[in-house]
Amino acid sequence: MAAGLLVDLFERGWRDPTKIHNQSAELAILLNGAKENLAKFLKISASEIEILSDLNLGFHLAISGLLQPNSILIQSAIDRKDIFAIARSHQNSGGKVQVLECDLSGAVDYSNIKPSAENVVIWQSTNRETGVKQLSNGSISGPNLSSAKIFADMTSASSVAELPENWSTALWDATSWGGPKGIAILAIRQNANWINPLPHIDHARASNEFSIPLFLASVVALENSDKEFEVNSVKAAQLNIKVREFVTANIADADIAGSFANCDPRKLSISFLYVHAEELLRKLEMAGFLVDSGSACSAADLAPSHVLAAMEVLTHGNIRLTFKPGITDATINEFLAVLKSEIALARLE
Repeated sequence: MAAGLLVDLFERGWRDPTKIHNQSAELAILLNGAKENLAKFLKISASEIEILSDLNLGFHLAISGLLQPNSILIQSAIDRKDIFAIARSHQNSGGKVQVLECDLSGAVDYSNIKPSAENVVIWQSTNRETGVKQLSNGSISGPNLSSAKIFADMTSASSVAELPENWSTALWDATSWGGPKGIAILAIRQNANWINPLPHIDHARASNEFSIPLFLASVVALENSDKEFEVNSVKAAQLNIKVREFVTANIADADIAGSFANCDPRKLSISFLYVHAEELLRKLEMAGFLVDSGSACSAADLAPSHVLAAMEVLTHGNIRLTFKPGITDATINEFLAVLKSEIALARLE
């Protein structure tokens, strides 16, 4: 539906909503209404929202805006490489960085962080490689973090995922709910101790240089995702379990990252011993199946996943699956048959 509306939205959304002309005023009303709807779905205030065209910029604004020279940046070993880059920059400027390890399930323990108002803590809702979810009602909201500033990485979260109660800034990626690429949603909590880290001449927190049609399409996609969330989640869960059970029963020497109970059912990461990931991807593509491999931050060069390494599971021979709406049991059955065959052939070579 959102894709079908794009032509109409581009025809209506090229105008400048800051102008006083009638058509510009109409667009401004449409834009404000979309922001209000977005805020309702995300359970925040519209005044806390900034729309961005660059997700990397969103990470910088959300995290660097919370950092001070004496801040301790606390991140996890399974965070996105964007966050590692910000941590290195902070460290190179004399700041302190602490990296929290995860367990075999991918869970990160925040309970041992020493209480300090200097702490800036990165909390990841859902890992985009493995689908592992971190609980927001546990140690991240504990008394040891009551004075900390918390950035919530919601960029791979489902449309119904909730922020931790004590969040300071947050970031969403519209693609996580089926929206178009090129729209990021930055939230800066009212009264948060946030300072714009970019050069600026006024009180604007972010540039308004984003595609209005893509933003409007993103909101439509979010509305659709919310309506269909329960049905799509049930189907994704069924397919996810089917793949897990098949691999466990039929393919030896395979590592599945994270348990089904603590993962987003839309995502699945599996690694196979004695298999070259790049060659497996080519074989699967030739059979009509497109999957990913390696680090989600470095998919172009199939670099080994730092997330899998942190979880201490197999890093080579990896494939990442995304169960999108519309995928059928028949498609998955065919995929599993091809997967089993190709892995068996690869291990004979």
